[in-house]
Amino acid sequence: MRSFKTVKVVCFGGGTGLPALLSGLRENKWLKITAAPTVFDNGGSSGALKDSHGILPPGDVLRCLLSLSEDEAVARKILSARIEIESAPRHTAGNLLLLGLQMVFENDYQLSIDSLGTALHIHGRVCPVSCEKSTLVANYHDGVTIKGEIQIDEKLREGTAPKSLSLDPQVEGNEALILAIKKADILCISSGSFFTSILPCFLPKGIKEVIQESPAPAIFISNILTEGMGMNHESVESMTRTVEEYIGKRVVRIVINDKVHDDAMGRYAQEDKNPTKYDKESNDPRFITGEFWQDSELARHDSRLLGSAVSKLIHELTNPSPR
Repeated sequence: MRSFKTVKVVCFGGGTGLPALLSGLRENKWLKITAAPTVFDNGGSSGALKDSHGILPPGDVLRCLLSLSEDEAVARKILSARIEIESAPRHTAGNLLLLGLQMVFENDYQLSIDSLGTALHIHGRVCPVSCEKSTLVANYHDGVTIKGEIQIDEKLREGTAPKSLSLDPQVEGNEALILAIKKADILCISSGSFFTSILPCFLPKGIKEVIQESPAPAIFISNILTEGMGMNHESVESMTRTVEEYIGKRVVRIVINDKVHDDAMGRYAQEDKNPTKYDKESNDPRFITGEFWQDSELARHDSRLLGSAVSKLIHELTNPSPR
């Protein structure tokens, strides 16, 4: 029987991009996956629980747990159900369960997540980038400062991208995640909302520093579409440079979607979402292209195809060919 060495992979992101990557990587038994989602959401059920109970927003964490679970379909059916009772209107069962576990474990957020992960039989571990509450802050070229993911995304849709991002208050990186990064063989940065799900991963204290010190190669998965008028000038190359600035090291591989569904693009264009451009004549050896957009209705990476491509890259980067 052929044996594979275990490869330790840390995957950063949030929203729907990170779960798509995790679902694709989950079945590879030779991968030891740590998912590192953001926890600075201020909208929906997550934001409401943050405001009413003072807890960390559970939404992105829960999506990662579902994507890594042994039976994702069953777990999703149960934990994504909306609870319609007076004391907890319109919250999901999963969000309320994480809230309850935090109370049981006296606000030890990482232990609460690990406990739910055990119950779901997840393949890997979910370690949020911080276990402390904070709010995302965007600073703009005209001197304006805006707080909150929802507000930042709205300004992006209207045509203005942030000059820089920060946290208020500044928080410490999750110790469990920092340890995972130190031990990692590969770092993956998923697709997702660029300014509110991807870049915020690297803002807590200690995260960028430990990435800079790590010898693990970094893979960046580019978005299929840009987000609003504020990103019309962005390209795969410019987004990669920004990611490199935030992580403090060079990205060694860039995964790019090379398929567009014209029928769906008519609808997305009305939302000022356009295919993320890149220089096809550059011959950049870091570019890995593929037809990852398979759903003709929804612009998202196909988990199976993305997982296969990233798994191949991980194998190549951790098993270099002899010269």
